[in-house]
Amino acid sequence: MTDDTPHPYRPVGGVTLYGPFLTDRQVAARIGRPAASRRSLLYLDCVVGVGRAYPEFQFDDHAQTREVAFLAPLLTRRVSHEEACDWLLRPQPGLAHLSPLAWLALDRDVQRVIDALPHPSRPVPGHAAVTEAELLAFRAPWVPEPYLARQAA
Repeated sequence: MTDDTPHPYRPVGGVTLYGPFLTDRQVAARIGRPAASRRSLLYLDCVVGVGRAYPEFQFDDHAQTREVAFLAPLLTRRVSHEEACDWLLRPQPGLAHLSPLAWLALDRDVQRVIDALPHPSRPVPGHAAVTEAELLAFRAPWVPEPYLARQAA
């Protein structure tokens, strides 16, 4: 007997984030316009300091890579930006144990990547609404540990 209920994207051991990361200013210098003008950019909201951090793997010398520009909007409709970054770089069994970005870099079948997209961990726009309690049952919210500064002697 198998469980056919969909399981939201939840990698074993949690998500892994790969740096380096760029700030808004660095992204604007790299792509020639503010990061906020590009809806397809993947980002992480920083708790303290910089605002948003943009994983550098999604850029080439002058723009966002075509693979990430294609996949990011599909992913962020289904999962958080953190989970999207993890999924793009995590080896996938359905892609011969290559990451989706590595698979596409080898000019392999795009449809296989689309078929391997993670199951939504949040409601997909246009589908039946999921209550907040159901959503929280899928994903426990991440709460950052507070930074304890040393007191001056």
